[in-house]
Amino acid sequence: MIEKARASGAPGYSYVPMTQPAGLTEMSAGLQTGVVADSYTFGDPSVWAVVEFSAEPTGTCEGIRSGGDAGRCVRQGAVETGRPGTGFENVTVYFTDSGGVRSVSSESPQIAVAGKFWATVEFVPIDEAGWFSDLLSRARSAPKI
Repeated sequence: MIEKARASGAPGYSYVPMTQPAGLTEMSAGLQTGVVADSYTFGDPSVWAVVEFSAEPTGTCEGIRSGGDAGRCVRQGAVETGRPGTGFENVTVYFTDSGGVRSVSSESPQIAVAGKFWATVEFVPIDEAGWFSDLLSRARSAPKI
């Protein structure tokens, strides 16, 4: 699905973490106005890390901190490898879950480890992330159901 979308020009997953997130179970790409919002699902119970890439900083973390938006902000800042003029100069990462914010606002070991990963991981262009290439290769060779 991601590969087909990228082949048709969709910008999702243009940048990904340099290393694979622990416990990764699902990925999905999405767009919001002026923002590419890629989602990574991990853990049990499931938690979603939403990664927003944008040309300018978003107001997502401010909304979370003020109580206006649900979730837990774990990162907001510049993409170190971002290329000017691409719309991938800034990154915001926040956690959310389907049952409200109870689990993502807790200090569980899962959330603490994931928070540290997402707060510090380097984002790289998709073709520089070996884990993503391996994932695509396995998906291509998997039996079609």
